[in-house]
Amino acid sequence: MPTRQVRRSRAYLIGIAIGVPSIIGIWLTQRADDHVVGVTYPVLVVYLLGAGWVLRYRPHLTRAVERTTFAAVSLLWLLRLGFELHRGDPVAGWQQVTPWTFITLPLLALLGYVVHDTAAALRRTVLLPLVSSVLSLSALVPAATATGDWSAVIELVRYEVYLMVTMVFVHALALHKDEAARIQLEAERLRLLAHHDSLTGLPNRRYLEEVLERNVASADRAGRPLSVLLFDLDRFKEVNDTHGHAAGDLVLRDVARSVAAHTRPLDAVGRWGGEEFLVVLPDTDREAAVAVAERMRAAVAEGTAAAGVPVTASFGVAQYWSGAAAADLVAEADQLLYAAKSSGRDAVRSAWLPAARAPAAGVPLDGTALGTTPGDGGSAGSGVERRDEPAQQP
Repeated sequence: MPTRQVRRSRAYLIGIAIGVPSIIGIWLTQRADDHVVGVTYPVLVVYLLGAGWVLRYRPHLTRAVERTTFAAVSLLWLLRLGFELHRGDPVAGWQQVTPWTFITLPLLALLGYVVHDTAAALRRTVLLPLVSSVLSLSALVPAATATGDWSAVIELVRYEVYLMVTMVFVHALALHKDEAARIQLEAERLRLLAHHDSLTGLPNRRYLEEVLERNVASADRAGRPLSVLLFDLDRFKEVNDTHGHAAGDLVLRDVARSVAAHTRPLDAVGRWGGEEFLVVLPDTDREAAVAVAERMRAAVAEGTAAAGVPVTASFGVAQYWSGAAAADLVAEADQLLYAAKSSGRDAVRSAWLPAARAPAAGVPLDGTALGTTPGDGGSAGSGVERRDEPAQQP
């Protein structure tokens, strides 16, 4: 549930906790003299207690409680206004409710824009003063005609002008807020378009480059491990040639879902280009990265086979070493990826760092390379390839 909605629910619960005792106190002291208070306030207390229960145990209904409260308070106010104006002297009744009118209706207008969209709030905040004006004029005009004293009617007109100006101001603020929200949504949409691949829904190369640069800087500063996986779908051109490009697009989407399921929230996986994907693994050493690559390799093979177009993938795994740039890591992973392809594809290749390089903390310096292929369980030493031997092109 959104944090903003939780905060609103809690604020309303605090308001109810303060308001209910106050309403009960007013009812106890004024129920004998004020018939409206004596009848409506108990109903209001029951409603607020029910609303509090909903906010506490059904917070997803907060919006419904807001709208119901707006309607209930508006109805209560109109009942009070009509009762005061029509129970006796209209002018005396108007003078009694005038102070509360100047406060209540602007607050209701603000509440309307909080709980409704701008168009709906405008309709309701126009309807409310219109109904109150009809109630007021229906009582004040006959009294003024009989007595010749039009001061109360003039005061009502002045109030309506004041309320109209207030509503225009509130509506302008609401329109400004809507425009700001629209601009923010558009900016977010453009950001997603700029940083995500439209076919797979994964981050694109631009975003991955930014993430990798940040993580390299962090690994260099903190001395923590960082690994990169670069993998490519084997013989993907044959998929397009045999099954068509539409089937190839489906395979890319299936692969994206399969590998994303094996990442943590702090990892980044995206489409590097064509049928190549890059995975950034912060706080992950080489051995752990190889294990992740093996799980992804198996997931790609199983997922695409289940979809009817079996595809395998070859992986290169590189670990950050002291002084390495982001481009160095990618180049290392790319060379190991081609080594995996040259060894028969559907494999994972990773290398220990050469002794000439200064490693990140805990990285051995034995100059050997690690490779895994299907069936060897991903154990160290299987499919060993010297890192200093040039990899053959697939």
